[in-house]
Amino acid sequence: MKKLMALLIFTLAVTIVTAQYLTTQPAVYSASEQKAINLSKQNIDCIWGDCVNGKGRLLVTNKFSKNAQRNEERYSIEGEFKDGFLNGFGKITLYYGKNFPLKKAVPFDSLEAVNEIYNSLDWINNLKNGTGHEGSFGFFKNGVLLEGTCINGYRKVMAGIFYRNELIYGSIKEENAELEYKGFTTSSGTGLAMKYKKDSVEFFPHRFQQKITDFRPLSVSEYNMGTTSVIKMPFENGLYSGEVFEGLPEGLGEWIGSDHQHVKFGYFKKGKLHGLAALNFSRGDKYNSMDFVLGEFKNGVIQKASVTEEGDIYVGEVNEKYLPDGYGTRYKKEWDKQIVFESGNFSVGNLNGHGTRRFSNGNTQSGNFNNGTFTSGDEIITVNSLR
Repeated sequence: MKKLMALLIFTLAVTIVTAQYLTTQPAVYSASEQKAINLSKQNIDCIWGDCVNGKGRLLVTNKFSKNAQRNEERYSIEGEFKDGFLNGFGKITLYYGKNFPLKKAVPFDSLEAVNEIYNSLDWINNLKNGTGHEGSFGFFKNGVLLEGTCINGYRKVMAGIFYRNELIYGSIKEENAELEYKGFTTSSGTGLAMKYKKDSVEFFPHRFQQKITDFRPLSVSEYNMGTTSVIKMPFENGLYSGEVFEGLPEGLGEWIGSDHQHVKFGYFKKGKLHGLAALNFSRGDKYNSMDFVLGEFKNGVIQKASVTEEGDIYVGEVNEKYLPDGYGTRYKKEWDKQIVFESGNFSVGNLNGHGTRRFSNGNTQSGNFNNGTFTSGDEIITVNSLR
């Protein structure tokens, strides 16, 4: 296990990444849309292959009017196309400004090619002249990156799993940075942070970068010794990288699903999560959102967890669907019905039994709840700072 740790000595943190940093396949604008965004001309050319349903290379040039106050853009889109969009492995390189150093037949599917693009970026001159280029490569769906690497014009490299144009799991490296950041990310002030130490990994949920609680790691004796390391081993409809024993994940590792969207990171035993681990999942709700779980597992069964819920974060006992179920505490968004804190007994996601609820205006309810509804107990109401 220490052997793998030697390869992974960097600090992990939760970092907010917004969609503006992700290079995606540009839209094809209608005449009215072009007028609305001051786009004077848009050229779309397939310079080789099949850019509709097959493998090919597509060039898209956007020229803006003087009123737009935007630079001319040229996109090079290369890879596997379906219905005119990248679907499968591909790359998108965006050149902007007056000069377009567009090279022909330069592959973008290797580390050497990525470094070539990365090293050629000149972010200082980009700021001065408004010229340069950036790009994304990896696995795309409908022209949007799912799993891969994005390099922006400021030489920031983001690699991992993307969801709705945002990095939700992976690493972030700034130019000349000594540290590389990695972990699950959220954009609502809550998240799941992980920190590598010399011979262990620390996991903790945070709210606005403040640690909420600690999770206890299992003893090294819980795992079989003499493990070896693998990279991208097929396992349970995905690929596993990390420590194995007798052909199964055992020790610290990372599993990424074949859909390029779901991740499990942490400790495994006989192929199941065992000890500290984190994962992301979709509840299938109307918002089609992605939530995150960090917790203590035993033979694949969650014991205690911290779970994000549309910006809220809960710490405590949960059921198999990661809904609050048992004793725990929920920290809520202030703009959600003005409830900011709930603690007590939960059942299938709602306070049920004895508990406490606090509102953003200072009001509190403490007593008995029935499926989230306060039924009896003490209620404190604040009016003009008088309680």
